[in-house]
Amino acid sequence: VQARPLAFITNQGSDSVSVIDTETNHVIETIGVGHRPAGVVVSHNGERVYVSNPESRDISVIDTASMTTIQSISVGGGPVAIDISPDDKHVFVADWYEDSVFVIDTGTLKIVKQIKVGDSPSGLTVDPDGEFLYVANRDDNTVMIINLADFRVINTIAVGKAPFGMALNSQLQQLYTANVQ
Repeated sequence: VQARPLAFITNQGSDSVSVIDTETNHVIETIGVGHRPAGVVVSHNGERVYVSNPESRDISVIDTASMTTIQSISVGGGPVAIDISPDDKHVFVADWYEDSVFVIDTGTLKIVKQIKVGDSPSGLTVDPDGEFLYVANRDDNTVMIINLADFRVINTIAVGKAPFGMALNSQLQQLYTANVQ
């Protein structure tokens, strides 16, 4: 039995996530999460969804089989952007107020590393090979590259004013930033 394609959408006003069946375009479930959810990422195996909640300073972990929040993980002062490694072993969370990226082990659901980055990290993306994490630092006007083998910053690149989001085209070896100013 093939699983139906689902989209998980955060609802900041109602502290919830809507689950949308993308074949019918209907909401099939609404799941309560932390306060003012922002970022969302689905594991590659489809078993879990991770949601950043800046106002409650935590990450909600949703089990897709039961469509329930199974755990809340306290993270920093303002977790915003979130992404996951291609092997589903680590979730990366950009913390706006602590100028850090937190690394969560998905097996233990514990923070295993805190990486200091630039001012107000707001965007994250992991390359498809799981070698590098790219971090947009909005108030530094930079993107940092983190080597995921040792969780060290290996390069800082000046970009346009106030980078917030990013898109990676790994085939062309190009990274794009969306600059909010």
